[in-house]
Amino acid sequence: MVMVYIAYGAIVGNIVLRLKDKQLAARLALKYLHRWELNAAMDVLTMCICHLPQGDPLRSEAILARQALQRYSHILCADDRYNSWQEVEADCKEDPEGLALRLAGKGAVSAALEVVESANLSIDLRRELRGRQLVELLTADPVSGGGPVEASRSFHHSMKLMMLCQLLWVPCNNFLTCGQSNFLYISMSLSIISSIDRCGS
Repeated sequence: MVMVYIAYGAIVGNIVLRLKDKQLAARLALKYLHRWELNAAMDVLTMCICHLPQGDPLRSEAILARQALQRYSHILCADDRYNSWQEVEADCKEDPEGLALRLAGKGAVSAALEVVESANLSIDLRRELRGRQLVELLTADPVSGGGPVEASRSFHHSMKLMMLCQLLWVPCNNFLTCGQSNFLYISMSLSIISSIDRCGS
C-alpha cells in the first residue's frame, strides 16, 4: 500500500513538471506535496517558483513551502529518529519547543534555532540558541565553515563582530591559555548578542 502511494505521488509529480500551465502546476504541487519524498517535493516547488511571476500568491506559497522543506531537511540530517520529512513536519506543528530542545541537546543548534524562529517561540529560548550558535561559529575551524567571518555573516553584524575580533581575538590569540581563550570567546559572544538584541528591539 505504501509503495502504491509513493508511486502514485511520483506519477503526479512527473505530470506536474510537464504541465505548461504553471499556475495549475503550482496548485497541484501544493495539493499533493505530502505524497512526495523530500527531494522530489523540493524539485517541483523550485520549478514552480522559477516559472511563476513575482507577486503571484501561488509563488509566495510555494516559496514558504520550500523553505519549510529546507528546515525539515536540516532536521532529518541532525536527528536519525525520523524516516521522512512528513514526520518532522508533524513534530514541528505538535511540539516545536520540545523538538528544538532535543535538537539543541544533540548539538544541532542551527537546526534548533530554525525551529524556534519558524514557530515564533519565546525570545529567551531564541537568545540562548543564538548565543550557542555564535559560540559554535566562533570556535569552529574556518576551513569547515566556522570562524569570525562566518559568524558575522550569520548574524548580519559583520562590522561589529570584525572589530571585536580584531581588537580582542587576533592580537591575543598567540599568548592566551586555553582557559583564557574560552573566556574571551564567551565575552565576545555576550557583547555581540547584546548588540543584536538592541538592534532587534
